Amino acid sequence: MVCGAQEPYLERGDRVNGWKTRQGFEALYQDHRASVVEILDGGHQVALGTVVSDSGHIITKASELGSDLEIRDHQGQRHVPFSIQVDPEIDLAILQIRSSSLRPVRWGDDSQVAMGLWVMAPHEDESQVRVGVISTSAREVKRKPGALGIVFFSDRRQRDTPSSALGARINRVVEGGAADKAGIKEGDVIVQIDGKPVQRSEEVIELIQQHEAGETIGLIIIRGEEEMSMQATLGFFDATFPEQDLNITLSGDISKRRTGFGLILQHDMPLPPKAMGGPLMQFSGEVIGINISRYDRVATLAIPASRVRALLEASP
Repeated sequence: MVCGAQEPYLERGDRVNGWKTRQGFEALYQDHRASVVEILDGGHQVALGTVVSDSGHIITKASELGSDLEIRDHQGQRHVPFSIQVDPEIDLAILQIRSSSLRPVRWGDDSQVAMGLWVMAPHEDESQVRVGVISTSAREVKRKPGALGIVFFSDRRQRDTPSSALGARINRVVEGGAADKAGIKEGDVIVQIDGKPVQRSEEVIELIQQHEAGETIGLIIIRGEEEMSMQATLGFFDATFPEQDLNITLSGDISKRRTGFGLILQHDMPLPPKAMGGPLMQFSGEVIGINISRYDRVATLAIPASRVRALLEASP
């Protein structure tokens, strides 16, 4: 398009993110909508799902699933899964429903994926599509340790209890963190973790770092004159302490689990967490991965198709 002197800029509909541009790309996605479903928990969407078989098998992000699951297909019909299998290692779940209206995806060859490859993926609303590029070579994302969600005193003289007593005194409990959910309070003194006595806050941190998010640890604390036993299920470090990474604080909504997937594909589509579990596709429609984590402001991660297919082949 050539702009004359009286037309110095494109109209909104013709711009890069204008409706005409989006409409053009959405035409590429039209034939694949029957392969994507919405995962509901308690009636609210928590993820997307990708149809992977004629028998109603659907793959999605496992760590977002609750106990009141439903699946809403592209026609708006709801189904309750009668089979659920979870692979916590790569945070994927295989659900199965009875439906004849679903269409399994076509798998592509992720070994040929390189930086700069154009890709597309459904947005939170499975009827919309977003477009981007692969932004790095395939890389490994190792898991960070779980988080209890407590902060100790920064001054050693205030941080720990007197040398004659065991334990590490808590200065602050992160709202909504694992400790908060377990009933631990500011001022409590941790004296044991999983049966191991602790004297200093460094020992508490060292023992917690030996566990991953989702694991449950046993604690003994002192509150006033009372000794109490508690159980706490560790949370994800980045979700508990987002202020530790400036990029995270600027990112808006990110996935609760962001690490520990092994080898991943990374692209630049800023998909919301509720779009995880959906397919990462080439413009040909072939699926080269399953979106697994909105990592930060500029990156979304996907499990390569070859790893997903290996999981499906190994499942009963």
